[in-house]
Amino acid sequence: MKAEFVSPRFNNTVYQSESGKLYQFKSNNITVFSQSWPHPRAWIKTSRSPGWQNFRPSDLNILGGDLRPEITRLATRDDGQLMFPFALARGSRLRTAHLRWLDSIPVDIRDRIAQFNVYHHWYILSFLGRCGSSAVDMLDANPALAFLLAVNEQFRVPAVQRPLRAARGLLEKNQNSALKWLGFPGNKSTRRILRKIKPGSLNVAVLKQLRDVLTASTVTASRKRLSHLKTLNDGIIRIICDPDLSEMVTLSFLDETGQNRKDEWYSPTVQCLIQTHQQWLKLRPRDRQPVFHCQKQLFDLQSELADEEVRIDELMQGQGGFPEPPLPADGDRIVPIGDEQSLTREGREQKNCVADYQLEIFQRRCFIYSVNWPQRCTLSIVPNGNVWEVDQLKRACNERPSLPTRRYVAGWIKKHSLISPI
Repeated sequence: MKAEFVSPRFNNTVYQSESGKLYQFKSNNITVFSQSWPHPRAWIKTSRSPGWQNFRPSDLNILGGDLRPEITRLATRDDGQLMFPFALARGSRLRTAHLRWLDSIPVDIRDRIAQFNVYHHWYILSFLGRCGSSAVDMLDANPALAFLLAVNEQFRVPAVQRPLRAARGLLEKNQNSALKWLGFPGNKSTRRILRKIKPGSLNVAVLKQLRDVLTASTVTASRKRLSHLKTLNDGIIRIICDPDLSEMVTLSFLDETGQNRKDEWYSPTVQCLIQTHQQWLKLRPRDRQPVFHCQKQLFDLQSELADEEVRIDELMQGQGGFPEPPLPADGDRIVPIGDEQSLTREGREQKNCVADYQLEIFQRRCFIYSVNWPQRCTLSIVPNGNVWEVDQLKRACNERPSLPTRRYVAGWIKKHSLISPI
């Protein structure tokens, strides 16, 4: 089987001007690209699958602009003489072959495709080439809707067998019909929202999140935000589609994110928001969640929480375990939780978030007890002046306990009410 891959062109890329085909020979596969325009196709043969199969490359970078000056530069010696292809350095030879194949695509088409992320270039190229001028018009009018049609099998369950044929049929209808077929609300508001998305931010995962938000009846506030903003990118959509993150930002924060080029693909602002949200719940679970008006506030708080986390970790390592509980156990009925493993087990058994209170215990801001009688509950107590009082008393899944249980716990605390929390 490996003998089929032994070739003088091994680990090479070759462009044949007569056929317009591009051949790529690698260590474990051979790929062939047909004439790039107007009907591009690609085939692959691997060491595991020796038969030729159609495939869609995800790393084919289609460049915009005039490519001929670069092709001439790569193929010309320092003295200005053209070189034979086999005499070129390997890097120049591979790039020249790739550029010559791309050069047969009209410049205006390549310029349109170059706006999108490289992972989707082949999809857009196939869509524009096989669906003709109506596809080009759609891309100019609404890049996001054109993208959805190009990758439509990702939005249909089950996926259509001939996605480009389906796309051609939808191009003959109005945009609302295409949106409904793709699972989006077919209305003017949805068209306007999609039109705002920058081409470089379009990807299947984000658009599926957006579809869920636009089709849900309970998220009218999210739709209003999307409608109000001038432009949308990866960062904005991912924030608005996440209820936790959306509550942490204002419209001015979103507008700033929309102007930041770094947030157009795999937004670093979103990653920072997620990390800050997790740190806040860990370090300050009882405090009111912050709301950011600009990105500087977010980055400043992230630095503050990171420093605080370091200080807490040093404190925890210095103590070596939880502080001594302020109230004594009541036999087997009310038992203090004295280590991290027991706290984690309590949260798992009771299906609650008590494990997040670890840092507060080290700071002596609260203590956790397991209540085993009259009902199985989790109890948290907090200081109030010179006494301790009930913060929360919950059964499994945060269900409310019975009145006898609440009275018993209250009596136990009252019995030790004179014990100082300090």
